[in-house]
Amino acid sequence: MCGPNALHAPQTIDALNAGKHVLCEKPMAISREEAKAMLEAAKKNHKFLMVGLNQRLIAAARAGEGNSGTGRLGKVLSFRTAL
Repeated sequence: MCGPNALHAPQTIDALNAGKHVLCEKPMAISREEAKAMLEAAKKNHKFLMVGLNQRLIAAARAGEGNSGTGRLGKVLSFRTAL
């Protein structure tokens, strides 16, 4: 399923209600309420809902995450990685 961030929740809920498992790319939703509605739809329909975090385990992302809280790099607002 593809769509802009603002449509992740409605598209996901529609697919779950149609009996489909869903892999949603991040961000899961644009609000906490939308995310909760997505989880409720998955539970109600007994379907899997996964959120794709495709770079969370690559070495560059892990290194950036590990250094972001140390203060060594200053206040990290964002970082980008590449394969």
